[in-house]
Amino acid sequence: MSIESITRRSFIQGVLALGLTSTLRSQERSHKINEILDWDTAQDKLKVDKEIQMYPILSQIIYGNGTFVTAGRMIVRPEGEYSSIAVFSLKDGKWHKKIFPGEGIFNYRICCVNDEFYFIGEPREEGPKIKFVSKDGLNWAKDIDQTPKYRGVRGKGLYVRIDPKYEVLEGDYGDIFVSRDQIEWELKFKDTLFRAITYGDGLYVAFGNQYFEEATGRFVGRKPYLDERVGGYYGLHPLIASAEDIDGKWTIRSLDSAINHLYSITYGNGRFVAIGYKTQYGNHDTEIIISDNGKEWRKVNTGIKREFEDITYGNGQFMAVGAGALCSKDGEKWETVLKHEPLVIKPK
Repeated sequence: MSIESITRRSFIQGVLALGLTSTLRSQERSHKINEILDWDTAQDKLKVDKEIQMYPILSQIIYGNGTFVTAGRMIVRPEGEYSSIAVFSLKDGKWHKKIFPGEGIFNYRICCVNDEFYFIGEPREEGPKIKFVSKDGLNWAKDIDQTPKYRGVRGKGLYVRIDPKYEVLEGDYGDIFVSRDQIEWELKFKDTLFRAITYGDGLYVAFGNQYFEEATGRFVGRKPYLDERVGGYYGLHPLIASAEDIDGKWTIRSLDSAINHLYSITYGNGRFVAIGYKTQYGNHDTEIIISDNGKEWRKVNTGIKREFEDITYGNGQFMAVGAGALCSKDGEKWETVLKHEPLVIKPK
């Protein structure tokens, strides 16, 4: 499972959601969602003056209890507003689609803790959180438990998570936390430039843009932006790092400079798989790299022209989400299992 409580897209969407909410507050928006709706019956509960299309942009996915659960903001077209969150579940080959309220939510995350699924939405500043809990990933209820819940990849008796941040001028960076029970968390490393981490085959494997101290092999946190290697540090270059212990010596490997838009990484079926996309001239190209040992990597040419941001492994398959969902048994051959289709709401 990859560990990202907020992706780059989630951050930007949060900014846009808050900004657009302020801009459109004076307008009557009858498609505002205040409760959990079923995708198939939302048309009956939402009233609009003109046809709108609500596109889900999925950015997080987890697996537990035989169920994949994915979440992402919904963009309303033609308005371009983010005001709700799609939460889709895949169980026994069938998708179950819900729409959660999301207005004013800046950061959101999904996780599975002690065999229960959680959705947590947080405002940017002071304000009430939106929290839902589900035992099966299909039926949701409000969660009154105030104990913080987070995703974490398990390895060597520890759960590890990265809380990524995004600074426009400095790039992505994040704090690394560890826990023994997914409830009490300890800050292990602050302001690293790692974006995501996973564990498999006795190795922690992380990627991102990072500075390392060559003499010790340990990462040393953020530094001023550099385009090339200077002063005994690696500059901001895409790289993969691996270590047998989270606080041990890390081995780093630079990636092909053309591969610099990865967002998530996971492990399954004896293989590490990382996924992302790059945008050039308005076109999206899916990027996937794989490794059988966490050290040597190769790019998979899928020919897919869509953005994907998160990936996990469960039930014998890799599942990636973004503009729809892809699945693969080996990380090399991929098929679409969820099309990027809108919920269309028409005036009555």
